Amino acid sequence: MYRNTINEHHKEMERLAMGHYGYEKYKTMERLTCSARENEARVLTQGAILLERCREDLEQSRKDGDLGEALSYNQRVWTILQAALTAQDCPLPIHTRRNMLKLSLWVDRQIFKAMAAPSDDVLAEIIEINQGIAKGLRTKPTKKMTWPGNP
Repeated sequence: MYRNTINEHHKEMERLAMGHYGYEKYKTMERLTCSARENEARVLTQGAILLERCREDLEQSRKDGDLGEALSYNQRVWTILQAALTAQDCPLPIHTRRNMLKLSLWVDRQIFKAMAAPSDDVLAEIIEINQGIAKGLRTKPTKKMTWPGNP
C-alpha cells in the first residue's frame, strides 16, 4: 500500500489552509509562521471557528449549508492528520501516534453524528478537541523534532 510522506501531508494542510483563507492571506500568514505545526494548528483552529459560527444558530446554519461545509472541512483536516500519523516517516513516538489515531477516530464518529443529527453538545466536543490540539501544536516542544518540511 502506498503511503504519502509527512512532507506531502504538510502540503495537503497548506492547500487546505490556502483554499479556505485565500491565496494572498495564506501567503501572508505563511511568511509570519511557516512551520508545519503552526499550519496544522491554524487549520484546526479554523475548523473550530467554523463550527462555533454554526453553533450560534444551528438550525439556520443547517438550512444554509454552512454546517455541512464546516463539518466537511473538519473531516478533511482530520483525514489529513490521520494520513500523516500513519506515514512511515512520521517522527512521533508510536504511543503518541496511536493515541492521536484513537482520538481522530473518535472525532470522525462525532463528525458523522453531527452530520446525521446536529446538536450543540456534539459540535462543542469537536470544537474543544480542535482547540486543544491546536493549543498543543502552538506550544514549543521540549525536544527538537525534525522531519522533511519542518527543519
